[in-house]
Amino acid sequence: MKTKEQRQPKMRTCKLLVSVFLLCILTLGFRIPSEAATPGVMKLSRNRTYTGYDLDSNGKKERLLYNGRAVYVNGKRVYTLNGYDTDCRLITLKNGRRFLYVFAGEDGSPYSSYKILRYRGGKISVVADLSGLMKNYHNSSVIMWSGRNRGIWVSGNTVRVFISEMNWTVGSKVFVLEYTYQGGTLKRKGYSGSLVGSTYQYLYTSKKITTYKGPGSRTKAFTLKSGAKVTVTGYYLKNNVLYLKLKNTQGKSGWIKALTRKQSGPGRSPLFRNAYYAG
Repeated sequence: MKTKEQRQPKMRTCKLLVSVFLLCILTLGFRIPSEAATPGVMKLSRNRTYTGYDLDSNGKKERLLYNGRAVYVNGKRVYTLNGYDTDCRLITLKNGRRFLYVFAGEDGSPYSSYKILRYRGGKISVVADLSGLMKNYHNSSVIMWSGRNRGIWVSGNTVRVFISEMNWTVGSKVFVLEYTYQGGTLKRKGYSGSLVGSTYQYLYTSKKITTYKGPGSRTKAFTLKSGAKVTVTGYYLKNNVLYLKLKNTQGKSGWIKALTRKQSGPGRSPLFRNAYYAG
């Protein structure tokens, strides 16, 4: 029969093994990320190689280079930018997922290209073509990064885009589009959105306009007489068809379908006498 002194080393060994086992469970169950992502948008400098960012969320940091004409990842060209001027920015979400914003073209030109890209499996794919969403309804679109224009904002895992449009229907307006992280990529957050930063707070009708209860609805909401004062409070964009939400001075809201290029007038909207645009 073993004495008390003989049993003590074995007991201490058992306690140590139990402690190590519990420590492993706690470490695996409550692992703290080594680096928390700071959400935001960062402009990339030309001809500088960035090595501190994991672009495809595989745990390894890539070598990212933008030289003004192309984007390179780990020494391989993954995207080409064709245009008079270009820009490239890194978008980081709160969850650590990263995307690239690229611009190519002449600032203010209807042929400019604004896109959000995703890097996965060594290849680039287009998540959002910001320049092509309302191509039938504007003379030009611009995402500006100076003055009062807000460009692209990141809030948590949502990306908010501010696009300044020369709209054929309501003139110069800023359309706000939202994209949220879902299923490994960015997806538009519904079909509705708001307008901000308009050149004119109020628009005045140049002829009689009938509004409807909703986008595409055939049920009339109210009719505006020529010279009526309204505000544009929102939009609905689905399958490249655009509707605009109008609010009259009595606080009632109604919808109209936006005008295309063929329906527009020279330099000014045929619906609103103070809605001007270039072209």
